Amino acid sequence: MNTFSDMIMRSHPSCIPDDQFQIYDSVEAIQFFSRMVKVHVSLADYKMKLMQEASESGSPATRSMMMHFPHDARARQDST
Repeated sequence: MNTFSDMIMRSHPSCIPDDQFQIYDSVEAIQFFSRMVKVHVSLADYKMKLMQEASESGSPATRSMMMHFPHDARARQDST
């Protein structure tokens, strides 16, 4: 879910709204999206810091756990 992984919050999975479920298709979806937008907004300072680091160092803004914890066995284990 891009609330946590993407720098930009999107409300749709594609450019074909008539063929894909949209957030406005149900009250429950609107409520869930609203909650996730609030979480995304609360992470704004953190995401801005990641984008600034990416701009300065060339590291990706969305990073694997292994980049943050290179010596941690759990972060290095294959998830497949």
